[in-house]
Amino acid sequence: MKAKKRFGQHFLTDAKTVAAIIKESSPQQGDSFLEVGPGRGALTEHLIKSGVQLTAVEIDRDCAALLRDKFAKHAENFSLVEGDMLKIDFPPPRPSPASGRGRKTRLIGNLPYNISTPLLLRLCHHHGDFADAHFMLQKEVAMRLCAAPGDSDYGRLTVTVRMLFAAEMLFAVSPRCFTPPPKVESAFVRMTPLPDITAPPPLFEKVLAAAFQSRRKLLRNALRAFEVDWRGAGVSGDARPQELSPADYAALSANAIEK
Repeated sequence: MKAKKRFGQHFLTDAKTVAAIIKESSPQQGDSFLEVGPGRGALTEHLIKSGVQLTAVEIDRDCAALLRDKFAKHAENFSLVEGDMLKIDFPPPRPSPASGRGRKTRLIGNLPYNISTPLLLRLCHHHGDFADAHFMLQKEVAMRLCAAPGDSDYGRLTVTVRMLFAAEMLFAVSPRCFTPPPKVESAFVRMTPLPDITAPPPLFEKVLAAAFQSRRKLLRNALRAFEVDWRGAGVSGDARPQELSPADYAALSANAIEK
C-alpha cells in the first residue's frame, strides 16, 4: 500500500524506532489508548500485544480496511474509528471499567505533519480528558513545543501548549525510518497535562497573538491595542515577546484591557 500525499502519510517502518516508542510510552495491560493515524499498524500491533484497550482513528479508508482485516481477531481490545481526528467527537473513550486502573485515556501516534499543529491546539481544549500523549512530530514542531523562553524556537505555539502541558523531546528520528522518507527530520515527544490548571484569562489568546505577531518589537509597542497594568502583571514593557514564560503571559493578559 502506497502512502497518500494528500494525507501527509509517511509510514513508520524502522523496527528499532517502533521499539523505542513502545519503551518510552510504556503501555500497560488495562490502559486505554487512542492511536492517531495508525496507518499500516506498526505501533498498533505492539499496543494490542501489550494488553491495552485500544481505539485507533484513521482517515484513509484503504488503511482502515487493512487494519480491520489485520486485527479482526482482537475485537475484545481493539476498535477502529474511520474519520478525521480534527473533527471526530472528543474526548476519546474512557478506560474499560474492568481494568480497575481508573486511568484516563492515553494518546499516541505518528502524526501526519499537516495536522500536527491543529491537533495540538485542539488538545489544549481537552487537556483534562487524557493522561498523557506521545507523538511523532516534525522535529521543527517538536523544538517549538519544547523550547524555553529566550530560545529562537519559542513562540505562540510553545506558550499556548505549555500553559497546560509539560513537554519533553525524547529522541530524534531520521527520515530513513519512514516510507516514503520525509524531507525533514522527526522527533518523538511526551506531553503530560500539568496539575491544578486554571483557565487562561479571557484575553490570553488575543494578547498572545498580538505579542508574537510583532515578536521583534518591545512588548509595550506590540501591545498598543491594550491598556496594560505592567506593574500589576509583574512584566516589563521593555521585554520582547519570546522572553516571557507562559505564567508571565497569563499575568499579562489578566492585567490588560482592550482599548
